[in-house]
This record gives sequence, structure tokens and C-alpha cells, in this order.
Amino acid sequence: MSALLSSDIKIVSVILTKCNIIKTKVLANEAKLKVNTFHSLKIVVKEEAYSIAYNVKVHEVLDENSVKKEILICDIIGRIDFKIKELTKHLNIEKGKIKNINSNLAITLISIGYSTLRGIVFSRTCGILETGIILPVVEPTTLMENRIIAGK
Repeated sequence: MSALLSSDIKIVSVILTKCNIIKTKVLANEAKLKVNTFHSLKIVVKEEAYSIAYNVKVHEVLDENSVKKEILICDIIGRIDFKIKELTKHLNIEKGKIKNINSNLAITLISIGYSTLRGIVFSRTCGILETGIILPVVEPTTLMENRIIAGK
């Protein structure tokens, strides 16, 4: 597997397929929020393409009379598409199937994708919280576990 240059990676598109902001009143900055992020990765070798599909759900957690209740505030679904120059040099392919991807490339793409996602969520939720909803900073390696879906 060869070295990767920053010029070898390009974001081709950032697509929002769903952006439902359900909660319209401004919450106090100390409101308790529960943030769930889901993602899946897809590699299409022929097109040197790598995609990250994501879904972010944010709930307000209320504690009424010792009963916890979660109210959906926003639901965002989208995709970030990358083109990677000479992608096959960064893949371990056996019998036509992708066994794994260079971990440095995977971590880089996950980092770029998650940072982009944080910006999208923040910009779309300004006004829900006085400061907008900021996704927590997450170590990219924790986002990688068993998420690669091989395309042909």
C-alpha cells in the first residue's frame, strides 16, 4: 500500500436527504441532550469512490416526576462522497472482495466526514439551542469498527 497525499482525496459531494428540525422553541444551553450518530461506509472500486452515509438524531431528555422522557429534536440523514486517486493501492482485495482498507486512509476519511457532519448539524440547528447543537468530538478509530461495506 502506497503513501497517500492530501491531493489524492477530494470531496465530490455532500448531500442532505433529510433534515427534520422538529423542536422549534429555543432550549436553554443547559438542556440535556442525547445525540446518536449512525454511519455506514461504502467503497466502489471501479469508480475510486468512497461514501459515508450518516444519520444523526438528537433528543431532548426530560426528567418529569422521576420519569425520563426523550423528545426528538432533529433527524438528519445524508451522504458524503469522496474520490480517492488510485484507490485500489490502499485496499487489500482477495478473490474480488475487499478484505480491508489502509487504516490511515480510513481514519482520514472518517475524520473528514465526521468534521463535515459536525458543521452540518451545527449550522442546521442554530436557534434550537442558544449556541446550536455541537456533536461531541469523537476519536475516529472508534467510528471505524466493522463499518466497511464493499461495493463492486
